[in-house]
Amino acid sequence: MSLEYIKRLAAEVAGVGKSRIFIDPEEYDTLSTVISKDEVRKLMNQGIIRVLPKKGLTNRKKNKKRRKGEGSIKGKRKSLQKEEYVKNVRSLRAFAKKLYVKKIIDSKTYRQIRRYIKAGIIDTKSKIKSFIGQQ
Repeated sequence: MSLEYIKRLAAEVAGVGKSRIFIDPEEYDTLSTVISKDEVRKLMNQGIIRVLPKKGLTNRKKNKKRRKGEGSIKGKRKSLQKEEYVKNVRSLRAFAKKLYVKKIIDSKTYRQIRRYIKAGIIDTKSKIKSFIGQQ
């Protein structure tokens, strides 16, 4: 079989790209009989086919848990906004609950505040306080 075919099989077996597969040039004659993935696995165990490490400085930094900030994240802006929203809403609901437990507000006002938080009308604690002051 061709080396490209063997390289592709090895990449599938190892779960990496074809560029990371290294085939020992001295063993090219033994590779001509390889047909299946099982044979490729055997050659990998023997060391004739090897997986090269990841290239580049970026990967070393990522392994050290660098480059993980919000600016490095692609395509996850909405989930970050959702996390901020969830954090905010939970704190507002907890604050409303605290006011209700301390009997500063009654059940009707508490339910109304919960509805306004859900609707986005109330989005800060100061708005809750001003809402209570209006009532």
